[in-house]
Amino acid sequence: VVERATDLKGRLLTPRGSWGLARRGQRRGRRRDRGRELLHLLRNGQVDGMVLIALKPSRELEKSLAEINKPICVIGRVPGDLGVDNVQVNSTLAVGLVVEHLLSLGRKQLVFINGPVATNPGRLRLQGYQEAIRGAGLKERVVVNGDFTLEGGYQAASEALSKFPQADALVCANDLIGIGALKYLRQMKIRL
Repeated sequence: VVERATDLKGRLLTPRGSWGLARRGQRRGRRRDRGRELLHLLRNGQVDGMVLIALKPSRELEKSLAEINKPICVIGRVPGDLGVDNVQVNSTLAVGLVVEHLLSLGRKQLVFINGPVATNPGRLRLQGYQEAIRGAGLKERVVVNGDFTLEGGYQAASEALSKFPQADALVCANDLIGIGALKYLRQMKIRL
C-alpha cells in the first residue's frame, strides 16, 4: 500500500521531514521492502505521521497500522476499526455521474477504461459504470482494464478503440488513465 502511494504521486515524507522523490520502476519486491521500511520509520519515531493510499488493503496492513501510535490518514477503504483518519471517495457514484453526464450530451457509444479490478477503486468504478449503463437502458460495450498510469491509459485507449472504433466517448477511471488516453488520441489524430 505504501509503495502504491509513492507510485501515484512520486513523493514521500522522508525521515528528515522534507519531500523526497520515490524511485519509479523499482521491482515489486523492492517497493514492498520500501513500504515496510517506511512503516518501520513511522513506528520508531523517525517520521511524525503518514498518509497512505490503500488500493489493496490487507490484514498485514491492518495489523501494522493498529500497532503504530502515530497520526495516520488512509485514503481509501480500510478493513476493521483501526482508529486512523480515513478519506474515502464514492467511486461508484463518481463514475455513474460521469456516464450520466456523457449520456446527457448525446453520447451513446461509451467505452470504459479502468484500472485493475483487483483493487478497491477498480472494482467500485467498474460497478458504477455498469450500473449507470444498465440504468440508462444501454448495452454494455467495451471495458478495458489496465493500470492506473499514463502508460496504462495509452495502451488501454489503443486496445479499446481497436475493439470498438465507433466509440464516441471514453470514460477513464482516473486522471492518469485519462491523460494517457488523450496522448493516444492526439497521436492518432483522433479529434476530441
